[in-house]
Amino acid sequence: METAFPPTGRGGVPLDETPVPDPAKTLVLRPSPSAAHQQRLTARTPDPAEFFHVNSALSPTGAHNTPLDEDRLHEVMTWFHGSAFAPHEDEWDPREAQAGGAVLPAAAVRAAWNVELPGSLGEDGDELLYGTDLMLLLHGRLYRWFPGRDWLFTDSRRPEESVAAIRDCLLPSHAARGPAAEALLFVVGVAPRLTALQGPRGYRRMLVTAGRLTDRLTRAVAEAAGGTPPVLLDFYDDRLHHLLGLDGVERAVQAVVPLPWPDRAAQHSPGTPDAPHLPATSDTPDTPAAPDAPDAESSR
Repeated sequence: METAFPPTGRGGVPLDETPVPDPAKTLVLRPSPSAAHQQRLTARTPDPAEFFHVNSALSPTGAHNTPLDEDRLHEVMTWFHGSAFAPHEDEWDPREAQAGGAVLPAAAVRAAWNVELPGSLGEDGDELLYGTDLMLLLHGRLYRWFPGRDWLFTDSRRPEESVAAIRDCLLPSHAARGPAAEALLFVVGVAPRLTALQGPRGYRRMLVTAGRLTDRLTRAVAEAAGGTPPVLLDFYDDRLHHLLGLDGVERAVQAVVPLPWPDRAAQHSPGTPDAPHLPATSDTPDTPAAPDAPDAESSR
């Protein structure tokens, strides 16, 4: 960096040995977290989205100024939990899928952490699991964990270098390595499922329910394992979402929970790494009819 000397301070007083950037150059200092945040809220570039409670505020004169319709929520939620990742028994062979590694038995998760969805989350477990998805990274596979299912379904495969890159995204990085972090559980917020019912206010509800879900999961695991697992809230968002195949907008990671995978769960794990994916599910007569909420289905 080229500098001009001698520099002068306020009132023309020289500031010895203080570098001053050449006007032809650009010097960018690393701002503090507070300064970086405040910069987005200046009068010149206001960004109310920095405060989610501002962006989702209710107003007597606003278009969305009513509380959430609980009956409507439960109608849509019941349909969603009854249809998402619920292939008909004629469409697939669970044993073949397990042998190929396309599914992970829910019994393995119960054996590992003594957690069952939604029962381990309390009476409102279904509601907590509507605005969020749980994704489990284990042995090179990313699983979707839905309530009331006997299986966790493979979302995608992840090679070793991809798994290592995912762990590198988490802060502090040492918390995502070692036997205590053989599995990574991602709490993924899916805002459109709630904003479709309550507008911007649904985003606030999603954040709150994601926090409650994370707390109850870690408490349930702590009771079984005798120790509370860490909850990682800091990570490189864009890089992590890219590696997980998430868009980072409609589906975005809110928290990551590193977990051990004890030997007692290994007997339930798939044995073959090169596993075929399950056949695509299709609508069957046993699938409940979807209520009139188009965004809810598209954000599955």
